[in-house]
Amino acid sequence: MPLGALDDNQRIRVILQLDEQVSVAAKVRQLAPQINAETRTQRVRLALQHMPDSFRPGSTVTVEISGDAPPFHELPGSAVVERDGLSQVWVIDPSTSTLVARTVQVLTRTGSKVRISGELHEGEKVVTAGVNGMQSGQKIRMQREVSL
Repeated sequence: MPLGALDDNQRIRVILQLDEQVSVAAKVRQLAPQINAETRTQRVRLALQHMPDSFRPGSTVTVEISGDAPPFHELPGSAVVERDGLSQVWVIDPSTSTLVARTVQVLTRTGSKVRISGELHEGEKVVTAGVNGMQSGQKIRMQREVSL
């Protein structure tokens, strides 16, 4: 879940892994100002409410966040290009066979796959190779077709 999507309407529950019957409600206290570029993760500090005695510093816990996860698409990581601090994918306009840049948000990276959210729709064709040298409006010819 993108951390920017955390809000006061979502319930956060911290569960003690040694005893899953022990849990406590929490609120976001602080988000680290930097996102780790390699893992695309961000440190979050939670304020635990009414902490039970069995919670000790260094305890291993599981954190559950309730609420709807944003919709996402899973693509090859090679489809995403970083430009001017933004993540983009190239979508093919079927009526003109030209490229249109779409700004997306990278949610997670796992191996060679990436999960993104943004203005993409089922059935649209996304370029997955050679994306760094492309320009908006560029005419293209598809070699292989795979839809979302």
